[in-house]
Amino acid sequence: MVLSMTGFGRAIGEYGKKRFIVEIKSLNSKQLDLSVRMPSVYKEKEIELRTMIGNALSRGKVDFMLYVESKEAETSNKINKTVLASYKNQISDAAKELGVAEPADWMTLLLRMPDVMQNELAEIDEEEWEAAKKVVEEALTKIVEYRKSEGVSLKNVFVKNLEAISSLLESVEPFEKSRV
Repeated sequence: MVLSMTGFGRAIGEYGKKRFIVEIKSLNSKQLDLSVRMPSVYKEKEIELRTMIGNALSRGKVDFMLYVESKEAETSNKINKTVLASYKNQISDAAKELGVAEPADWMTLLLRMPDVMQNELAEIDEEEWEAAKKVVEEALTKIVEYRKSEGVSLKNVFVKNLEAISSLLESVEPFEKSRV
């Protein structure tokens, strides 16, 4: 079976007062080149995630994103103002050194930087992790199905092109004797 390297899978699930959103994108690459983005509280599970993804996809440039949304108005996420200020100073200094303008929208940029948002709950329980893993597995199933369907399309294109080459090859044979 021909599998495409290009694919996309997205899944959403819930556990308690949390909502998990998993997105996986892949492009062509000779080996597995995996980028993982997720909340820092889940970092201890990264090796397990990488193994799951590697077993399912094996090749490709893969971007994995796990988003966790709280359904509560009050969140355990807090802005780490020390880290935020440090990033702002570093970016400002770099902009001055390079002679480029500082960002127009500081807060959007700074809030996306690693460790600016801190989760006061530093651990996840095993039930929560199992719920998150189910969402990851669903997204992996979807990306594999996408790759299979894309692979069927690629195979059909290859077969059509091979048939065209074969028919053109027959039209070349009469000229074979006059070639040097």
